[in-house]
Amino acid sequence: MTVLMNRLKDRTVFVLSLLLLLTSIGSFMLYDHINRSEDAQEKKYTFEKNHEKAYSSLLLFTDKIQSLYRQVLMNRNVTEWLNRPGVLAAEMYRLSQIQSFFFELINSHSGIASVYLHNKANNMVLSTPFMLSELEAFPNRRAFERLPYSDDGPQWLWQPIGYEMQEYAAGSPVISMIGGVPSRNKAGAVAINLKAEYVAQSVMDGNDNLLWLDADNRVLLSKNAEIEAFYKEHAAELLGVKQSSFMFKDHLIIVSESGDGGWKLLTVLPEPLLASGPNGKALYKYIVLVLAFALGLLLFWYFRYYRPRQELRHQVELGRNLDDLRSGLIADLLNGKPVLAELENKTKQYQIDLKGEAYQVIVFQIDNYYNFLLSKSNSERFFLNKIIFNAVKWTFVLRFNAYIVSATPENIAVLLCHPTTDAAAAVKLEETIRYIQEDIRSNCGLTVCTGISETAGDISQVHACYTHALLALDYKSVYGKHAIIYYDQLPVSRSESPLRFPKELYKLNDCLKEGSLSKIEELLDRMLSGLMAHHQLTPEWIHAFFAHVLSTIMKFALERRIDLNRYFKEDVFITLYGYEFWEDKKSYILSICSAMIRHEESRPEEPGGANGKAIIEYIDKHFDKPISLNILADKLSMSPSYLSVYIKNQLGMGFVEYISYLRIQKAVKLLDNEEMTIQHIAEQCGYDTVHTFIRQFKKLHQMPPNEYRMRKKRQNMQSQPAP
Repeated sequence: MTVLMNRLKDRTVFVLSLLLLLTSIGSFMLYDHINRSEDAQEKKYTFEKNHEKAYSSLLLFTDKIQSLYRQVLMNRNVTEWLNRPGVLAAEMYRLSQIQSFFFELINSHSGIASVYLHNKANNMVLSTPFMLSELEAFPNRRAFERLPYSDDGPQWLWQPIGYEMQEYAAGSPVISMIGGVPSRNKAGAVAINLKAEYVAQSVMDGNDNLLWLDADNRVLLSKNAEIEAFYKEHAAELLGVKQSSFMFKDHLIIVSESGDGGWKLLTVLPEPLLASGPNGKALYKYIVLVLAFALGLLLFWYFRYYRPRQELRHQVELGRNLDDLRSGLIADLLNGKPVLAELENKTKQYQIDLKGEAYQVIVFQIDNYYNFLLSKSNSERFFLNKIIFNAVKWTFVLRFNAYIVSATPENIAVLLCHPTTDAAAAVKLEETIRYIQEDIRSNCGLTVCTGISETAGDISQVHACYTHALLALDYKSVYGKHAIIYYDQLPVSRSESPLRFPKELYKLNDCLKEGSLSKIEELLDRMLSGLMAHHQLTPEWIHAFFAHVLSTIMKFALERRIDLNRYFKEDVFITLYGYEFWEDKKSYILSICSAMIRHEESRPEEPGGANGKAIIEYIDKHFDKPISLNILADKLSMSPSYLSVYIKNQLGMGFVEYISYLRIQKAVKLLDNEEMTIQHIAEQCGYDTVHTFIRQFKKLHQMPPNEYRMRKKRQNMQSQPAP
């Protein structure tokens, strides 16, 4: 009974061990098969990607060469020489111009070795290496043999010229792109010769498994003689398959053709390049040894290494694209793209939490960032972008449930998901923004303006919040280049009310007359503060307000005979408008005022002290002589308009009115002398004609001078006592 039980146990153990062994063998072989299949697929995918990369590079390269060919078609000297060739001695200047043009083409691309131009009319060839020769004597005349010159022939073709066409360097072949000039009714042809080594290394990335074919499926370029021989042996079968990627006689074939059918690119990969791991016999020996001596270790390895590795692969692949996927989702939300239907699934997949009681968008705009980056190298630009983006990202991520995207090079958008909305959160947000602004300014020397949207109660409204934050940034010219601008604090009415400038603006002239720059600055600050306090200051207002201030200054300058545009050697209005921020506009206005004050202080002293007394004394002495406001202004070196206003303020009447008053007063005294005629009195008072004198006298005394003289005589007679 005991023996029977032991046998049963042995059989049981044997069967179990056999089952375990078979299971282990099957598991190992399955693993090996899966691993080999995955590796083969990965390699195939890698080769397909390399093929696509080489095809894209070759496509861009051939497009560039075709664009150079089109430049040849449009070159006037080329077409005129081909259509109307003249005597060689007379054509040398034009040929030198064409030669210079060809050298420009060669210098524009390092892959071009030389350029040939064949003139069918005189059978001459102009080339960069050999200058000018007849076609029969041209060493590389093969370049033009295949191109038909008929109208219905191809416009251009790729010429598979081999190693016998050597000119760039010893042993270095070229590939020619030959095209008719012009494309119809070809009067000649141009050959743009490419360095085969450049195409192979720079364009095809040195891939030995690539074949470049022309339109007739002939080999243009190949670096592997075995691959080329395999293609030539099976060209018909390979090109007859419609698939772009397929297996043929233990070779992986990948085929791509240019859009116009001018060339093809083939990748030919022998199967050993796709295989991985040891050969079959060595593999089975390895399996037997592993199963015989380390079955337990194999199971442990399978469950402890293979499975985690597969999971790790998945996590690595997901991790590589996770940041980009998250940024793409947030960018779609901000731009209002239809992603809400799949939002819940995508947030779980991307491991982000967009749940919140309220949502808000902040946009950081770096001032003058584009010009700042232009002054840096490519590596410095990348480094600075990373520094600034990470400064914003990690500062917010550590304090809020926030997601950051780079909307444009100078704009960084932040989506905030607030769990609650309270005053403390708003204070914390502003502190965070101030910290980022100061950090970027201290490390990079850049100012950052920030626009903050209103809060929204639903995730579907974040695109409106993003728009509001951008609209707030439009007001940075009002609030400053380092400001935090809240959308809900912007002026409610932006264009309904007419522009009304502060009444204090008239005081600007007084400040200029006093020569007090501090008072001018204080006046401007007071007016701007008043406008901002009443939410009237908008970007349009800023431009209009400072333009009006400059107009006031311009009027004052004209009165003082100062041409501001000539004085500053620029159009001051255009320069003022070119400043974006009000601080810069204000500084420019103050610089103009400062220059005017210095100019007035350095002005030479005017005749008579240029004061009111001197002006009145001058008029009182010269009123009865030919005098005008312009004459007086020239004598005193003053603006006529300014002088007119000054006289009126001092005397309470205008210049002409005061002159007339003085002349008539003198005339009244002269009328007492009955021996003086009216004409003589008019001349003594400074009038050119007696009619003007009579008209002015009548205007002041309501009667002509003769009548005034007679009435005054009667009054004198009546006042005398009777004898």
